[in-house]
Amino acid sequence: MTSMLALWTGAILTLGGPVTEVAITSGGQQTSVLIAVDGEVQYRDFSMEGPHRLVVDIMGSVHALPLDEFTDVNRGGIRSVRTSQYAPDVVRVVLVLNATPSYTVMPDARGIRISLANGEGEFAPWSSGGASAASRLPAGPTGPALAAAPPASSPRFATGSAAESAQRLAAGVTQSMPQQRSQMPRVTITFTNA
Repeated sequence: MTSMLALWTGAILTLGGPVTEVAITSGGQQTSVLIAVDGEVQYRDFSMEGPHRLVVDIMGSVHALPLDEFTDVNRGGIRSVRTSQYAPDVVRVVLVLNATPSYTVMPDARGIRISLANGEGEFAPWSSGGASAASRLPAGPTGPALAAAPPASSPRFATGSAAESAQRLAAGVTQSMPQQRSQMPRVTITFTNA
């Protein structure tokens, strides 16, 4: 019984917090994206082309956003946002962009902050939880140092602890997770004369 309790406690401590919101705000020549996460998590980021995308994998987290796809963002150089429970403990956030990204990713008190170079000027804030939620969020750090950041070419990682999430789970506070369906086609095998 003691070993089962230790296993359960270890599983709780490895869980991070839910990803609860993606908010996009304008900061002059910068577009600021906040991926709100309850608790500290690890992340990795990389860019892709065809179309231009910035991908952020958030390890130790669960998907708690209202939708998986937000197609009509169209502001600050961001066309759309896609999210998914990429793996049992990885949430993937994909920003589909107008051009090759020049960006920085850094931990933020409320989750993960992405700063993108924005040549399109000021725009209205956007949030996966509604425009009013995004308007309450500060734009985050901006300035010439971020504008001149080179495009990332390899994944980066940040670390932290999931103690707050473990405390919530130990106290019985849980959040239901929507069932995820595979995007892969179904495979059927039929044996004859077997």
